[in-house]
Amino acid sequence: MELYEQARRRGRSGPNHGHDHLVHVVGGLIGVGGLAFSMTVVHLPATHRDDIAPWWVVSAVVLVGGLVVLAALGPLARVPAAAVRRVAGAWALAFLVVTASVPVLMPVGSVDPGDQTTWLTGFVGAALTAAALAWRPSVAVGYLLLTCTLLGVARWWDTGRDHELVAAQDGVYAATAGLILVAVVWIMLRTARVVDAAAAADAAQAAAEARTASRAAERERLAAVVHDGVLAALLAGSAGTVPPDAVALEARRALDDLDELRQPAAATGEITAEELVLRLHVRAAVVGAGAELQADVRPAEVPEAVAVKLVAAAAEALRNSVRHAGAGARRTVTVSVRPGWAEIRVHDDGAGFDPGAVPAARLGVRGSILGRMSRLPGGYAEVRSAPGAGTEVVLGWRA
Repeated sequence: MELYEQARRRGRSGPNHGHDHLVHVVGGLIGVGGLAFSMTVVHLPATHRDDIAPWWVVSAVVLVGGLVVLAALGPLARVPAAAVRRVAGAWALAFLVVTASVPVLMPVGSVDPGDQTTWLTGFVGAALTAAALAWRPSVAVGYLLLTCTLLGVARWWDTGRDHELVAAQDGVYAATAGLILVAVVWIMLRTARVVDAAAAADAAQAAAEARTASRAAERERLAAVVHDGVLAALLAGSAGTVPPDAVALEARRALDDLDELRQPAAATGEITAEELVLRLHVRAAVVGAGAELQADVRPAEVPEAVAVKLVAAAAEALRNSVRHAGAGARRTVTVSVRPGWAEIRVHDDGAGFDPGAVPAARLGVRGSILGRMSRLPGGYAEVRSAPGAGTEVVLGWRA
């Protein structure tokens, strides 16, 4: 299943990765660009400081502060794209409220004509772009029409209600320029969604193809084990010309291969120390050893191939203990895991034996324990026993 897992991991970036990234980019550009354009006009009332309406200061602080927030959120990839869109929408509404408040908060003729609302034109582009980013097209179009109309009314009110044509021109110009910005944002966001959808479809297809290839590889592996191991052992036994020890060795190897095929595969090619302990607990229960399991593990991961061989060898050690330790023998399995190292000790207080006197036909120790671990890169195994002194089997791996 390795090919399938690699393909699946390639699709973990999410179905809307490109779209969300673009939301951050546009949000940041609204903040930076809005600040840049607004700075070209907000200084205009400075020559009339005595006549500045009180609402202007508060409004300017709110709008500039909102742009600063958007500029700061753009580079923050950990901030959800939905949060960036909500901030953009809130800022667009704040601009709408400021624009609508001009006729209410600024009496006609209280200041020199045309000086109090000119600065609003520096924010209108950012406001319309923010609306396009925050809302669906129909809502953003309604916002554009309403905002540009209110901007024209504010300009008309600010000029003493004497320059209707100038106010209308300001509103139309803002709507025309704003529509271009809004259209660009819509096209970018739509393109990002299309690209994300295509990437998701490609990832799903790649995962399906990899899953099919993995299944085929597993079938080939099983067929190879059956052909080269099981059938070879059966043919050797039926021929009658192969020594019994060799037949038994071939059969043991075939059983070992089938045992390892039966082990579950981890999704990432590695398993945690806790998962290794759990597998040992399950295998001990299956063997029926009644062993006490002790764990001394630290946060670490063990390669899947290592875990499979460790668990299989430990299961064989437990089977041998059940068969030969004697009735009433107590068994303990101790698991120790550190980063880059794992060790399992299978101990019983049974009859024990002399490891040097084990017949060649006893392949459980020689083939399924010592042989299996010797074939594992970094693996090691040791059998410690003496007649009447119990048995301890040490199985380990170092990176």
